[in-house]
Amino acid sequence: MQHKVAYLFSRFGFWIGLFPFLFMLQTTKAQVKTERVFDEDFKERYQSDKFNYEGKEVARYTQRGSGKYEDYENKNTEIEEEDNQKEVVGDVPGFGFLNWIFVLALIAAVVYLISILLNEGSTGIFSSKKNTVIATPEEITLQNIEETDMEGLIQAAEKEGNLRLAIRYFHLWVLKSLSQKNLIQLEEDKTNEEYFYELKQRPFSSDFKFTSYLYDYIWYGEFPITQRQYQKAKGNFVALIKKVSS
Repeated sequence: MQHKVAYLFSRFGFWIGLFPFLFMLQTTKAQVKTERVFDEDFKERYQSDKFNYEGKEVARYTQRGSGKYEDYENKNTEIEEEDNQKEVVGDVPGFGFLNWIFVLALIAAVVYLISILLNEGSTGIFSSKKNTVIATPEEITLQNIEETDMEGLIQAAEKEGNLRLAIRYFHLWVLKSLSQKNLIQLEEDKTNEEYFYELKQRPFSSDFKFTSYLYDYIWYGEFPITQRQYQKAKGNFVALIKKVSS
């Protein structure tokens, strides 16, 4: 499981780590304000009489002390005081469309990561889920693979003409050999890609990757193969088993 977690986080870590940067970039762009530029002579152009909004002094005919003026002045003063108490809030950048896209992408990546860690929809070699094809009445499991005569099963499959099943047994033989050499740790629902992650520093890692490709293509792809194609694929499996066992 530790290898599985390390592998999955190495795959999704880059995209998850990229999200804060993209979010910050989008927010920074939304906060950019356009600076207003004035002409050099704008003050001179606004000094003429037509821009004088003060006007002439107007005589006040309302007598002080009558109560009307004081009420009016006090009312305006209260309104001005209330207006002065209002908080001025600047423009706040909205949560833009691209930001929502980034959030949804991050959530989808996390959900997918969790689903894999919980082995939902796994295509592991020893998976007991419904998408696993049971080729024989006696299912090969982690508990009995060490005692299973893989070579005998291969010969029986070849005799029956079931070449796809023979390829499956060859692949299981490879995993058995790697486990016996303590090069991988067999686990339920573990995928070939995760086994390759454990072997990536080994000199035969590329051979394992190629035989895994052959296995996936022939077994899971359910493509019929000719005797000639089978012999070529068999040669790759046999060569890898010899390298691991040596």
